[in-house]
Amino acid sequence: MMEHDIPFDEDDDDYMDEVAAAEAFGIEPEDEYEEIDSDEVDRVVTALESLIDSTSSENIRAYLDEAAQNIYRLVYEEENAWEDESEGPAAEAA
Repeated sequence: MMEHDIPFDEDDDDYMDEVAAAEAFGIEPEDEYEEIDSDEVDRVVTALESLIDSTSSENIRAYLDEAAQNIYRLVYEEENAWEDESEGPAAEAA
């Protein structure tokens, strides 16, 4: 017999206890989204680009470049959708 996760009923005391415990530890409820600051994204992407430039392994460079692109898209995806790989944070460093 398989067990399934059953969502808590918001009127249930156990649900309220779990929400209170999460808030006490600074954990956001699952239905809320973290707001990401563009300054932080810019700082992290710049640091990754610097790391990419100092890395000799092509495999590691590829992973770091992908990470930089994914982080960049967290904030700028809607504003600037990349049309090809020649755009984005890694291309600016080149």
